Amino acid sequence: MKNTETIPAGRKTRIDTDIIPRVEKYTADELEGLTEEDRSEIAKLGEDVYDIDQKFAFLGPYSFEVDIVECHSVAITIINHRLHIGARLCRIRAHEGQKRFQEAIGNLGIKKSWAYCAIAAAAKYLNETGGIKYPNIVALGNKKSDALTYFNDPELEILDAGGSVNGMTIETIDSKSSREVEKAIKKLKAQNEALSKMIVKKKEENLQLTDQLEEMEKQVNRPVDWSARSAEILAELNKILMEASQLNGRLNALVDEVHGMQETEWTKEESVCLQQAKFVASTISDDASVTVDRLDWLAPKVNAAFFPGLNFNRGHADDADDADYTVVDGEGEDA
Repeated sequence: MKNTETIPAGRKTRIDTDIIPRVEKYTADELEGLTEEDRSEIAKLGEDVYDIDQKFAFLGPYSFEVDIVECHSVAITIINHRLHIGARLCRIRAHEGQKRFQEAIGNLGIKKSWAYCAIAAAAKYLNETGGIKYPNIVALGNKKSDALTYFNDPELEILDAGGSVNGMTIETIDSKSSREVEKAIKKLKAQNEALSKMIVKKKEENLQLTDQLEEMEKQVNRPVDWSARSAEILAELNKILMEASQLNGRLNALVDEVHGMQETEWTKEESVCLQQAKFVASTISDDASVTVDRLDWLAPKVNAAFFPGLNFNRGHADDADDADYTVVDGEGEDA
């Protein structure tokens, strides 16, 4: 017995469904790998071939090869038209300004997001003659190619030629959904922005450090105001003089006590006190002698500034190795 099917309302005849070829059914394995969205689409297209051919009769007789060629041709046309719309919108915005540009896309019934994506795609993918620079990328579809406008031209050239950019290739991008590609580009963009902010921060820190170093060098190389410094040194010397006088008084008082020790028999502890007192007095005397010698060496230069033409001895009278210091034209030299 032949299977028959009732024609939907509006038809007047019944058609023998055994005569009409039907869309091939999916196997259990194929159905298992389909998403809910795919299953829904299959359910919508669950019409017989006759109904579909009648609905799209304007396409002519069915041919797989012809339909594939036409799909490809129309797809290329759509892509080209979209890019050229983007180019024209870009030109309108440049010539007319933002306000009139928005009025224009409103009059055209184009969404702002679509217009801006088309402009960005045209700027990236069209060359000066209106041809497509990166056909393999554009062939991925509008959403994926729009996401890839984030890359610069050298990166797009590598990608279009089959190379890898940030772990992405044409094959891996094609195997992913548009949402996955957009998510990956968004993540990459966030990482690059974070890196850029860190680089800017480091540059600012380096500039601050450079400014600080320059300021420190200015402080080090700044000429000293010796007039003001002389007053400070004089005040310090007077303070040291008072402290030295007090220290010398304490030292003499202790020496007096050491002298008193000779009235009795010397003990070991008293002998140590004597030796230490001699050491302290000798150290102070030697240090003071060195300081005096340094000042004596400077004295002729100071005196020469106020008494040019006179001769001054730079050392002590009892220093056999000291030579005369002769002033010539205001400058001192060893005789």
